[in-house]
Amino acid sequence: MLKQLMLAALTVGIATGADPVAAKVIVTTVEVPVEVADARGGVVRQPIKVTVFRDDARPRAPFMILNHGRAAKAEIRGGVKPSQYAANALYFVAKGYAVFLPVRIGYGETGGPDVEYSGACAAKAYRRAYEAGTIQSLAVIAYAKAQTY
Repeated sequence: MLKQLMLAALTVGIATGADPVAAKVIVTTVEVPVEVADARGGVVRQPIKVTVFRDDARPRAPFMILNHGRAAKAEIRGGVKPSQYAANALYFVAKGYAVFLPVRIGYGETGGPDVEYSGACAAKAYRRAYEAGTIQSLAVIAYAKAQTY
């Protein structure tokens, strides 16, 4: 069974033209425009930084979005860097994926207001906070789908 799976994987690799040994990892950063609402309903329009990790061996690869988490403290949000997730991204590139790593509004190089703030404990507004993150992810998915790799 294991030999059959290895043969199948080799066949897929040959059929897609992928040669993981000869592949070079390409890392680029792009800006994707987004528009989200904050917890109070205010509109925030600004581009988010997205780091793309992929190899040059596959003419077309499946993609994945690798999102960072949520930090409560502003200094931690401001310190989010794609390099913190590079090992994870490279793992998935080695598995054949193009990886899109967005730095959402309110974090790292993207900066901006904390649109994912859900409010004080007594009056949480989770819906808007989650929508802000989700809308940004959907914008990255639309961008990823439009790429030729």
